[in-house]
Amino acid sequence: MNRSQLGKFGEDIAVQFLRKRRYRIVKRNYRCRMGEIDIIVMKRGILYFVEVKTRRSDQHGQPLESITLRKQRQIIKISRLFLMKYKRDVSCRYAVIGVLLDPNGDHQIDFLPDAFTT
Repeated sequence: MNRSQLGKFGEDIAVQFLRKRRYRIVKRNYRCRMGEIDIIVMKRGILYFVEVKTRRSDQHGQPLESITLRKQRQIIKISRLFLMKYKRDVSCRYAVIGVLLDPNGDHQIDFLPDAFTT
């Protein structure tokens, strides 16, 4: 599995995880000139912009450790463009999901629904 396939696989796992918890998927892979947000979901009137990080092992750290301050700022900028484009006047939060795969094909999920703020 190459890097992009691994990322898509992790995002698919994250979408299943979110759906089980009654988040409604608004958009996957929202792209604009500034970058991409992996998943946008809604729950109880709150819009969540979700970044997903997937790793095959924790040899180089946990997946969530790779979400830098620079990446957080990028996600915030992209989310503002999304809100302007779709004229959304809702509360929003920034969430992260870490997917750690193991050689057996199992996975571990870490979910932070309020990972960072603007």
